[in-house]
Amino acid sequence: DMTLCIAAECYDHEKSAVVLCRDWQARKGSTTSDDAYKQRDFEESGRMCYVLFAGSPTRADHLLTACEPSIREFMRKKNPDDTDIDTDKLLQDLKTVTREVRRTLIEDWVLMTLNMEFSEFRKHGRNELLESHYHDVWETIRRYDIGAELLVTLFDAERESVIIRTDGLGEVFWEADYAIIGTGGEMARSFLCQLDYDPHE
Repeated sequence: DMTLCIAAECYDHEKSAVVLCRDWQARKGSTTSDDAYKQRDFEESGRMCYVLFAGSPTRADHLLTACEPSIREFMRKKNPDDTDIDTDKLLQDLKTVTREVRRTLIEDWVLMTLNMEFSEFRKHGRNELLESHYHDVWETIRRYDIGAELLVTLFDAERESVIIRTDGLGEVFWEADYAIIGTGGEMARSFLCQLDYDPHE
């Protein structure tokens, strides 16, 4: 079993466009289902944003809700001369929001797992826990996965497509040509990397 979402830039009669491909599989509790609609669309200032997600639908919707104000602000930009600056600002804003979401989830996990606030764990954890347990907790925090990935596809003030990918560790990437998320992402990426990809074709 695997999940897969792909966003690929292309041109339709010389007009910038994005092709989206997604499956219907999502995790629901300890099981998976094949009835999840893994796309969210919204409009702002006459421009559309299409978002695909992989992972937990609840986590993905929570993350997208946190990211939406920054995305809408970008969609309101109208000066074509500032598109690179505007896109870079969007990228930085999404990094800030995504890392904040991850930090909140980590704080909740620490509270539920250790019955102590994260700040208390940082101050007193070394003294109150066995050393091996203390280091295990920090290792889990270091590798803590949000449980959701997003592919945000939208258009800048020049009407050129922009693809931004978030990963489970809170990193955000401005992708060129195409982007892939989901448990089948690495396999799909290895195939696509071997193609002579040209958005104009």
